[in-house]
Amino acid sequence: MPLSEVVKAFNAHVENFIPSRFIDLHATPISLVERDAIKREYVAAIESITEAEIEQHTSYANQHRADVIQTIVKGVVKYAVLSHIWREGLEFNYQRMISPHSVRDGPGWSKLDQFVRLAKDTFKCRFAWADTVCIDPETPGDKQAAARSCFYWFRHAYVCIVYLASTRCLSELEQDKWFRRGWPLVELLAPIRIKFYGAGWEPLNVGSPEAENDKADSNFLDALSKASGISVGDLRSFLPGSNRVREKLSWASRRETSTPHDTAYCLISIFVSHMEIDPEEGEKAFLRLMLHIIPKSGECDVFAWAGQRAKDHPAIPFSPTCYGTQHRDRELHPDTHHYRLCGDRSFSLGYDHLKIKVIFIDIVLNWAWWTGYTVKSHSHRAFIDKVEPLSKVGAQMAIGVIDYDWTNEPGKGELRIGEYYFGFLLQRCSEQTRWEKVDTEKVVFLDSKETKKYELRVLDLLC
Repeated sequence: MPLSEVVKAFNAHVENFIPSRFIDLHATPISLVERDAIKREYVAAIESITEAEIEQHTSYANQHRADVIQTIVKGVVKYAVLSHIWREGLEFNYQRMISPHSVRDGPGWSKLDQFVRLAKDTFKCRFAWADTVCIDPETPGDKQAAARSCFYWFRHAYVCIVYLASTRCLSELEQDKWFRRGWPLVELLAPIRIKFYGAGWEPLNVGSPEAENDKADSNFLDALSKASGISVGDLRSFLPGSNRVREKLSWASRRETSTPHDTAYCLISIFVSHMEIDPEEGEKAFLRLMLHIIPKSGECDVFAWAGQRAKDHPAIPFSPTCYGTQHRDRELHPDTHHYRLCGDRSFSLGYDHLKIKVIFIDIVLNWAWWTGYTVKSHSHRAFIDKVEPLSKVGAQMAIGVIDYDWTNEPGKGELRIGEYYFGFLLQRCSEQTRWEKVDTEKVVFLDSKETKKYELRVLDLLC
């Protein structure tokens, strides 16, 4: 008698955590199949799972039974995924794959053929998935599903096979375009098991060419970390969610996409956002993603960016590039600072505004043609680089300090001697007008020269 909870977990896994379309590696020639084929292929194995097997897979006394069953199910549904760089006009695509008259040749077919051979012969997978042939670009639902679910598709794959066509050895890894493209970011973070192949489909991990998982090799992980700017810990066991927004966007700042909207769409599954996709919206997609995830995070350090702001918002950046290292002269506080009691965690962010409590530090900017704007001396030292030309002559200037320390006095924040804090550079015409954020080339930092408590005031930025 099949165990109902196992069958239920299997059905949920197939419906929610794996792609809707696969390459059938046992078909001659290879062909595409839908989810129903997956169910038919594995239903007998699922129904044969016994209580004894569940007990054998239970690692410790308090392990959740549902987690054990999920692990067993995942081991049964075995498929490989491909990560690579698209070559425009050269890929063997979905339309050619489903056409009975298409000629299976060319560089795109050669790449696909090598991938499916590895998936079948080396990794013993029954099915495989490649974006070039498994996503119908004419079907909006396919694109939506890929954007929302690609993290889980790659997380639950038996193996992710990465093909770096222009890389011949590990020392060239950092120069490969794969580390500068948007979609491969999730394809690097998600897989538990990953194998890298370079030019000629030779394994790049020459120290362990037969090993199935390059993430299990500490030396290879160090090379991946250096090439991607992502910590070894995250490469090993990254979890998606709406936390650590600024850090994740800093990873994305090193990458680019072929279309403006993909700048946002390639990040959707990393943040577990359920936003709808609209290929016609262009650059507005990133703004919309930020409006989805920032309120959930409650993290004020997401405002530590510099460069061009979004066209229709006073406090959200134009793209992830605004979080790049080129926009910082110094690092924010280390990770432990994120968990300190600092900044306004209850700020209000809407489609056209930001309302947040800050410490206002009045400043005066002096202009010189050889240095641009510099800060006139005051009780703190500010670091402001390459300010955009001020639009209001004689404007009042201030720094709105965002990540101040909390105090035990309601309505007050503290700046401590020797600490760096970041904030917005602000200007206004008079005390009767609203503050506006001034764009700067680098994140504005304030070096506190004394320990002092300040009254918190509401900064209300509007379009």
